[in-house]
Amino acid sequence: MVMKTDKEQRLLSASKTFDSGLSRFNLGAWDDVLSNDVTLHKDGVTLMNDLHGRNSVKGYFQAYIDRYSYEHVPICGAVDEHSNVAFSFHVDKDVTPKKGHYQEQHASGHAKPSSTLGIFFLRFDHSENVRDIFFLRQLSHDEAARKLKTIPDYSKLSIDDAMKYRGSEAQSEDRARKHDHAASIYNHIWATGDVSLADSIFAKDVSLYNLVYGGEKEGLDTFKSMVSNIFKEYEVKDNRSTVAVSAGDKAFIFWRITGEYKGDWTQNYGLSLLVFNSSDKIQEVLTFMTPFPTQRRQLLKAEE
Repeated sequence: MVMKTDKEQRLLSASKTFDSGLSRFNLGAWDDVLSNDVTLHKDGVTLMNDLHGRNSVKGYFQAYIDRYSYEHVPICGAVDEHSNVAFSFHVDKDVTPKKGHYQEQHASGHAKPSSTLGIFFLRFDHSENVRDIFFLRQLSHDEAARKLKTIPDYSKLSIDDAMKYRGSEAQSEDRARKHDHAASIYNHIWATGDVSLADSIFAKDVSLYNLVYGGEKEGLDTFKSMVSNIFKEYEVKDNRSTVAVSAGDKAFIFWRITGEYKGDWTQNYGLSLLVFNSSDKIQEVLTFMTPFPTQRRQLLKAEE
């Protein structure tokens, strides 16, 4: 992406340092970018409680490095200097439990290599150190076998398909404003259930990918119906979001919603990547989100 200010350059550099720690299997460089009181927020699947403090956060990711072999490849990202945030979309290729870890999965054949997609959302403090980390990703095959009742089908968006989002195409100010506006409308739809503006931002043949639970939905009418059905059972009490526009044809959204869904009080967050076509309509939506309580009961083998 094309940087315009020194601050944007610094935020981007910090985000790249974060990714490089996972790429090089060395989290020592994180000491230069993490706040002492950094928080890693729970995802409701692999992490059930927030982790506080640099050592606890590093320990969580170090455990992943120690237990798995993989290749961490950043795909695309974005920063917003006004919100003090950075996003990074990546793939971990050929994630495989190392020998000596998860022996039952090796014995059952579930330790086969699998590639996973994920998004980091980093919020910085006034000193431009990472204060909050929100991280959602797909589960490797062995993780899904251990944690979930059914292994998700991630084949609708292959790793090769995801790699097409790489690149740093230059972007005009006018196009960036359009994408920022569209992302705001997208978030408004999910905050209110009001789909009246959907036609103004979506391509009619939009593809919607649920990257945590698997699956794809196609078409604007399908999207409208999906939102309407969810909001028949969902009452939103509070919604907050942050948007960052990437170079070229992408925008990232972090959203956090508090409300009542199917009788359960819940606070969820999600990370979405919007991909625009040449007419500046949303052509693809890639979404990760934490599970609702009802989803947790349906998906997880047991509370952890």
